[in-house]
Amino acid sequence: MSLSTTPNHPHFRIPSYIADSKPKHTSTFQAPLEDAFLGEWYMIRSSNNFWKDKRNVRLQYTTAGSHIEDRAFYQTTSSEAIKSIVGKDTRSEEGVGVYVWQGKGLLRVASSQWEVLSFTARSGGRDWMLVFAHPSIFTAAAINLMCRRKEGLGEEDMQAVEEWLGTVGENRFRQAVVGMVDIKQE
Repeated sequence: MSLSTTPNHPHFRIPSYIADSKPKHTSTFQAPLEDAFLGEWYMIRSSNNFWKDKRNVRLQYTTAGSHIEDRAFYQTTSSEAIKSIVGKDTRSEEGVGVYVWQGKGLLRVASSQWEVLSFTARSGGRDWMLVFAHPSIFTAAAINLMCRRKEGLGEEDMQAVEEWLGTVGENRFRQAVVGMVDIKQE
């Protein structure tokens, strides 16, 4: 499966938990192969309560055998200290572009499922991903928008994301959309 880097309109899919979503909305969706999203990503927007009061949130994905090593770095708004969370992502059998995150160290008891709703490759390192995180014992359902650049998405891509987010009417998803905030990148 290859991903296009042409300036086409992005493709989206609704989260797999929404009834009847699999047969109707995945025909044009291409999930990224893991090597397409390896590297560093900046959190641009999120509805995850954990990230809302953080700044300079960036994620690093690296290959680690049968899984992907997942490191999140961030600062609180009141400190210069850089903190991190380490976990691993493995492919889920739930579908294409669906992963299970498992914490490491003290967070090894934590896990959550997440899925790529849109991956758009752009020239000049402007790739971006829209991710839905399923609820877990620690967090509510959330939406994260990540970009390869701190500056975020281009205007047309941001407009496409916002328009698409407005089309999904399922209640849990709507609550996550309404709760999205910009994440400060310095």
